[in-house]
Amino acid sequence: MDRVGAAASPHQEGHRAPLDLTQAGIRAAFYAGLDQVSVRTKCQDRAFPRTVHLCRAIAAAAIVVAAATWVQGAVAQAAPQAQTSEAAGVKITVTPRVPAGTNWTFTVVMDTHTGDLQDDLREAAVLVVDGTELRPVQWTAPSGGHHREGELSFSVPGAQRGPIELRISRPGEPQPRVFHWDGTSFQ
Repeated sequence: MDRVGAAASPHQEGHRAPLDLTQAGIRAAFYAGLDQVSVRTKCQDRAFPRTVHLCRAIAAAAIVVAAATWVQGAVAQAAPQAQTSEAAGVKITVTPRVPAGTNWTFTVVMDTHTGDLQDDLREAAVLVVDGTELRPVQWTAPSGGHHREGELSFSVPGAQRGPIELRISRPGEPQPRVFHWDGTSFQ
């Protein structure tokens, strides 16, 4: 028989501990698994002990890379995405930041080549959450110029799960710019 698998110890048979999906838990389970399984050939036992260690190291690296990729993908999908609106020579990009409690903040970037951007988003913006309109509590951005970037903050009471809509009204534009997100990405 070329391969031999060591059986789990008798006190572990039939018993499964709850899964610990933290990074430390995954690492501990991986190393415990390496201690439980021995993959050997007749030659590896005597002549090639370093090969066994190299195989274990390669397997460990592959599992760590796969787990890190999976976790990164899950985090990236959960974050709300930036949205852009272009009209009347002005481009507005809004990037939501993950809420900190009841404080919801959006990074707003406005660009134009045709005039001076003097928009006061504290007066011009409205956040609609579960049908309730909320006014900004803070707009921090340098005034004027062809490029403005700032933070627009709202105080949102309680846990909201419905659709999120940010409306920005601009002087001379008949309709507000509207940005939509699914409320579950703000949890």
